[in-house]
Amino acid sequence: MAVSLATLTAQGAAPFTAALRRPGGTFVITRDWEIFQITTGNNLTKIAALRDMTGRSHQWTRIPLSFVHWKTDWLVADATNEITRFRADGSFAGFVKTPFYAGTLAIVGQTLWGLNALATNPSDQLWRSTDGETFTAYSAPAKKEHFDSPLQNMLLLAGNRAGQLYTASVIGPPILHRLLPAEMRRDIMLGYSRSKLRASRTSPIGLLEDTGYSLPVRDIVALDTGFLVALRNREDVATAAHTSGLWLGRRADHYDASGRQIATAAFPSSVHWIVAVTALDVTGINRDGTFATAKWGRPLPSVVLP
Repeated sequence: MAVSLATLTAQGAAPFTAALRRPGGTFVITRDWEIFQITTGNNLTKIAALRDMTGRSHQWTRIPLSFVHWKTDWLVADATNEITRFRADGSFAGFVKTPFYAGTLAIVGQTLWGLNALATNPSDQLWRSTDGETFTAYSAPAKKEHFDSPLQNMLLLAGNRAGQLYTASVIGPPILHRLLPAEMRRDIMLGYSRSKLRASRTSPIGLLEDTGYSLPVRDIVALDTGFLVALRNREDVATAAHTSGLWLGRRADHYDASGRQIATAAFPSSVHWIVAVTALDVTGINRDGTFATAKWGRPLPSVVLP
């Protein structure tokens, strides 16, 4: 059954906490552990209310931070040391115990990847599994052996069916890292407009997140063609009055398989995740279920405002 945003809000189902793009469609999950599929015309169709071991829905107290569709099951991560497994119909199928606190999940090729929400060093940050049950740590190339701040562990994770794994720091310079395959490893410079002050604040200090940091990207889409789409996060943009304004999730960039920026799109309103990409346009959704579509235009490269 397709429902409207107004109906969702009235039922208390919004906001959404995570999005999933896979060959079978695009999905979002609510705080109440309900999964909706985005269908034609940007409609939201509820396909599952994830139930507990007694068969009851809406019993989960933790917030779902990430979810994937692994083989025939749904897997949900909520920053604990167990991933919750559900069958296709939403019925409870058990827990997968993990040696890390799973905050983000991604399927890359035939491998399930997880981000340790409480990692204190790069060697403990990424974990992978080929069977969905047993995880081993992946040690990505890194210079630092220990994080100076827990905010350095804030990482975006994305991949495609070709086995290409991408990461980007939530706080840091506008760089996307392609980690796998190893022979294709490279850094991709992202389009990002920011002030001189923001450009200088790429290394987090302390425990509290500060919106004055360099926050270049909020979502990554790794297409099976090798092309990429990156949704810009917190941007300082030049205005007609020769001042700077703040844009949040308002622009997306298209990159070819070599990492070359080929197009930029500007949304009429803020979005949090990219849900559809075509040759002509790109569509995003905000946490409250609002959609926005923008046409691809000329690429707007990274810039530091004077």
